[in-house]
Amino acid sequence: MAHGNLYDARQKLKIAFLSVSVLLVALFLVISNRLVEDLSTEERNKMEIWAEATRSVAGDQSDIDMNLVLKILQSNTTIPIIIVDSQNNILQTHNLDIPDRHGEQFLQKKLQSLKEKQQVIEIYIDKDTYQYLYYDDSTLLKRLSYFPYIQLGVMLLFLVIAYFALMSSKKAEQ
Repeated sequence: MAHGNLYDARQKLKIAFLSVSVLLVALFLVISNRLVEDLSTEERNKMEIWAEATRSVAGDQSDIDMNLVLKILQSNTTIPIIIVDSQNNILQTHNLDIPDRHGEQFLQKKLQSLKEKQQVIEIYIDKDTYQYLYYDDSTLLKRLSYFPYIQLGVMLLFLVIAYFALMSSKKAEQ
């Protein structure tokens, strides 16, 4: 009779352990996903400020603080950017490693991939002139977006090892 109670207690312990583990994995995934979304929103806000600074430089405004505008433009050291005019001519790039050979082809392919991501900000220079700022996720954001999957893999590995450890201790006891 005591043997049956011990077995039932172990079964409940295994179920509780697996339930808590699954809850922790889900919690970590939700937190990591929110972190990535928040960082993505923050990068979008930075790009909107960057676009406004670009508009200020391109426009003919004498009442702006050029030092502030230049500081804003120089502050982006991680987010890749391509600015094009209304005819899709590339006007400016930033934070892109353009190869020496076939640089124009590289830029056109990169522009096309950025267009597919639909991360674009319109920059109105004046009533007849506008540009488009296409940007990509920073390296940090890309790394963080993989983190939940790595975390899930490590947690699943942990669960498998823990499960086999419980099963082997049960067999050893028998």
